Amino acid sequence: MDPRVFLEECLKKMAERNASDLHIKSNAVPRIRIAGSIAKLDMESVSSDFVSQIADSMMNQYQKELFKENRGVDLAFSSDTYGRFRANIFCQCGVV
Repeated sequence: MDPRVFLEECLKKMAERNASDLHIKSNAVPRIRIAGSIAKLDMESVSSDFVSQIADSMMNQYQKELFKENRGVDLAFSSDTYGRFRANIFCQCGVV
């Protein structure tokens, strides 16, 4: 699946459930925060390679350079359907 299509699907599920946050972690099922509680999305676990592809699809060249240098970056990205979002992308235990 295309990383941006996957991300849009996650944002759709967030909007449907009025969630405030989306958590995508390597080798885990994506989760959302609803009224302070974390809930798993009805999706498959995502590989570390795919999480890297998702992160890469969200960053411009400057942000990619910052990420490579600092192993983390804060950014904003937009969805034509769901609006503007803030994101924190970082490495933990060697994976994105």
